[in-house]
Amino acid sequence: MQTPAQSTLILARIIGPLLLAMGLAVVIRPSTFVGVVDAFAADAVTPLTWGFLALLLGLVVLAFHRLWNTWSDIAITVIGVISVVRGLILIFIPTQAIAVARDLLGTAPTVVMLGGLITALLGAWLAYTGYGEEFGRAARTDEPPADPALRDGTA
Repeated sequence: MQTPAQSTLILARIIGPLLLAMGLAVVIRPSTFVGVVDAFAADAVTPLTWGFLALLLGLVVLAFHRLWNTWSDIAITVIGVISVVRGLILIFIPTQAIAVARDLLGTAPTVVMLGGLITALLGAWLAYTGYGEEFGRAARTDEPPADPALRDGTA
């Protein structure tokens, strides 16, 4: 089995915990997101700003990571593509995107909860992919982890 690339591990360490937190927030506090969508739609600048931010982050991910070798490589690359598409949607058709979000939150809360659960599980898997090997190696041996950020006081 092929091991994930270094860029995959770094991005998994960033994106994994973010997706885990986002997914758990949706599962634990779904009613909060109705208000979030309303606040998001309150003015034209907010969707435009977040659209450019999503586009930028997706392009950064794709600039450094266009790999299709392992499942984690594929997941990170697809997340980059989704971020680019989301950004373009928020820039060019924000009204329609907000309407779809409102409809989903209002008429299909189970779908939203399921999406949150899937997002949390994906985030947990990516976080494990990014951090799991280092923590597992430290637990199995007396050697410090290869990543200086995970060493105790040696970085």
